Amino acid sequence: MTYQYLQVQREDGIAILLLHRPDKRNAMSPTMLRELRDAALAEDRNPQTRVVVITGSGDTSFCAGFDISELKSAGGGTPGEETGLIEEAYAKLRQIGKPLIAMINGVTMGAACDLLTNCDFRFAAEEARLAIPPARLGILYTWEGTRRFIQLVGPANAKDLFMTGRTITAAEALAMGLVHRVVPRARLREETLAYARQLIEAAPLSVAGAKRIVDVLMAGQGPGPEEIRALRELQTQVWSSKDAQEGSRAFLDKRRPVFRGE
Repeated sequence: MTYQYLQVQREDGIAILLLHRPDKRNAMSPTMLRELRDAALAEDRNPQTRVVVITGSGDTSFCAGFDISELKSAGGGTPGEETGLIEEAYAKLRQIGKPLIAMINGVTMGAACDLLTNCDFRFAAEEARLAIPPARLGILYTWEGTRRFIQLVGPANAKDLFMTGRTITAAEALAMGLVHRVVPRARLREETLAYARQLIEAAPLSVAGAKRIVDVLMAGQGPGPEEIRALRELQTQVWSSKDAQEGSRAFLDKRRPVFRGE
């Protein structure tokens, strides 16, 4: 499928989704958000794709946030359809069962920082700079997005970022817990894809199961009765899978397992 503001690359089971709006530093528009949502869901359904990576096209910008010129509701007194679209798109990203990695190659602002919190892993170039500027624009982040930031960086760091709107370095983001790893830009793609291949080498059902359990536990105080039942069924499914048998045999045989997601 062809997209207007998104490019898709594939490499050895890894789907790389490039935000592509170079004249706007890859700033988001409603069209781009919908395309990102649809492309990510399509790759989640694609049996050939094992890991999804999101990055920005070019060398200097991951994403400059939501295009202010398209914020129709700014100054209108109530949050507009843009915030609803952002939350809807990001909610779909959180539903993806496959590992989702953000490859942060440069400037990352506002809604793009929110995008990072919806990814499982975040690799950043040393040269990357991040900021959450709503306080400088007279607007307010959604409570959903704010909660995700608190879970990652803690309340004090969240207040710092949200209330000052200051720009931080990749090293500061790493210290806060906003990103997982920082590498020179020249090695960013290499390091990110190498990590993606580690995920691909692991048992697919185990990877998906671990992701789901962590996400359920992070979504609230704890799973309810229905969620507990579903998680127990998931554990039974994984333990009784062919991959589980293969993993045990490979361990005893002292060889690398061959997982098939079955």
